[in-house]
Amino acid sequence: AAISATAAADVAAPAGVGEGTAGALAAMHAVHAESGLPEAAALAATLSRRLAGAPRPAAPGFLWGAAGVDWALGRGGRTTAEPLAGDLGWCSGVAGRVLAAAAAPGSAGPRPGTAARTADAFSAAVAARPPSTDQSLCHGELGTLEALVVLAGQGHEPSVSALRRATSRLVGAIEGHGLQCGTPHGVASPGLLTGTGGIGFGLLRVGFAEQVPSVLLLEPSGQLRK
Repeated sequence: AAISATAAADVAAPAGVGEGTAGALAAMHAVHAESGLPEAAALAATLSRRLAGAPRPAAPGFLWGAAGVDWALGRGGRTTAEPLAGDLGWCSGVAGRVLAAAAAPGSAGPRPGTAARTADAFSAAVAARPPSTDQSLCHGELGTLEALVVLAGQGHEPSVSALRRATSRLVGAIEGHGLQCGTPHGVASPGLLTGTGGIGFGLLRVGFAEQVPSVLLLEPSGQLRK
């Protein structure tokens, strides 16, 4: 009840997943999926109505941008034909947009057209470039690979081969140079989004996607295949 009252009072909250209503909505959906609490479902409905009428963020990516908002609302990322140059990360880059589209409810893989072309181009871009020196979930290598994990699980063949190649290079980099956090100057941190905790979780996700849920999608354990 306290959570509900606080959320209902905060009418000026930003929209994004990272610090706003979309994140609260996704969290309530996850709580309801795991616990079945009707209070969580009721709060999710309230947050969904508020978010649907809120201005869309101008920022790119999943954590801060419109892709995360669309995903939280159940529409998935709005796949566009914009170039894939630049940041391939999850929080504010192309991987976030690709992941949001791939994780839309009912999605069984990229549909023919712009979505498929974007997924193909993203997979090719990840396969072609060397691994990032930042291995974190947030804006590093493992955040990028999460989009490939989801696409590969849907049978998207370019993502299957790209994931295999990128994972091999990442493991080689870790064996040669150790773990590299996404913190300023790579300072070691145990955190989830930018630290070694997230790197470890991301590696488990890449290796055992059918047993390890996606933390970046707040995926409930009940969705995993037995």
